[in-house]
Amino acid sequence: MNRFFTMLVFLFLPTLSFAAGKTVMDIAKMITTYINMVIALMITAGLVIFLFSALKGFGSSGEGKSEFKRVLIWGVIALFVMVSVWGLVTLIKNTIAI
Repeated sequence: MNRFFTMLVFLFLPTLSFAAGKTVMDIAKMITTYINMVIALMITAGLVIFLFSALKGFGSSGEGKSEFKRVLIWGVIALFVMVSVWGLVTLIKNTIAI
């Protein structure tokens, strides 16, 4: 986990250092752009995991079917929550005009 944060620092450090002469709104727009990219990657990863578990569950039978249904229901709920939060963040961002 420590390597992940180190990688993020080295990834975003040049961008933040070039932001020294910019306004606060420019920095806010840059940060929201990065957050949107991370959210889109998380939603894509969630969709891939959901589809993988759905394909894996079609071959199961008996007791595995109930687990399969439970995983699918929670997967749909998780994807719905992720997309809803992303929509709310976009709505707030557009309302504030960032």
